[in-house]
Amino acid sequence: MGFTVLNQYKDKWVLSSAAKVVGGGTIDVEPVRLVDIPDTATLTKALEELVAEDHPIVPEPDWNDRRFVVGIRAEAVGAKTWRAFTKEARAFKLEQQPDGLVLEEWPKEGGSFSANAAWRRIFPPGAFAAVVDCLVDATKESLPKRKPKRAS
Repeated sequence: MGFTVLNQYKDKWVLSSAAKVVGGGTIDVEPVRLVDIPDTATLTKALEELVAEDHPIVPEPDWNDRRFVVGIRAEAVGAKTWRAFTKEARAFKLEQQPDGLVLEEWPKEGGSFSANAAWRRIFPPGAFAAVVDCLVDATKESLPKRKPKRAS
């Protein structure tokens, strides 16, 4: 069954493909997709595509490589470090299970999704639009506050 990990970072959704590492674990692989928060149609399509992707098996990478120290999702939004990125980001995992789609939020403290999920929602198979509605609703409060324009 497929899965994808995505972040809500400021006014963007940040998504990437994944690969399985020989010996266990997964890594982010390019391309990184940036989707404006209000663009729910593009987000829905991206989630459908990413969950359907096959995850290639790759050899263990050099973990000191910059792409793993900073992270390709962090670099895509201009964050200088992974810590700076995660400080302002919310992380989610969407996984296709035999009985439907499972959406979980990664806790700020880290850890595995299933064991430490901040919350979990289950959707019928193929209900990507409902998943996006849930994501939008869950992240409304974490969007950056826009300053009102001053009257001239």
